[in-house]
Amino acid sequence: VHRGVQGTLENPMAGAEAEGVGGLVRGVGSGTVGFFVRPIMGVMDFTKRVAEGIRNTATLGDENAERSRPPRMMYGLDHVMRIYSKEDALVKALLDRIAKPNL
Repeated sequence: VHRGVQGTLENPMAGAEAEGVGGLVRGVGSGTVGFFVRPIMGVMDFTKRVAEGIRNTATLGDENAERSRPPRMMYGLDHVMRIYSKEDALVKALLDRIAKPNL
């Protein structure tokens, strides 16, 4: 907002000094446009930076994420889920490693 008001005052004076009355008219137009455009650009820049911050926070640490426990064992052909058992989960991890040794 400060720069918008500053431009409204400075642009006509600079235009008048450089080009006389024509520069004054151009300076008034430029200052008026800047008065409205600069705050809008500031809000857009603020919104962009907030979105970047949210994205960076949401992806923080994804590249080094590790499981806190092995995946749950699913039982039977219907893949019934039971209460988590660390022993069963370790068996599932071992079976998965045997079935897909490259992982």
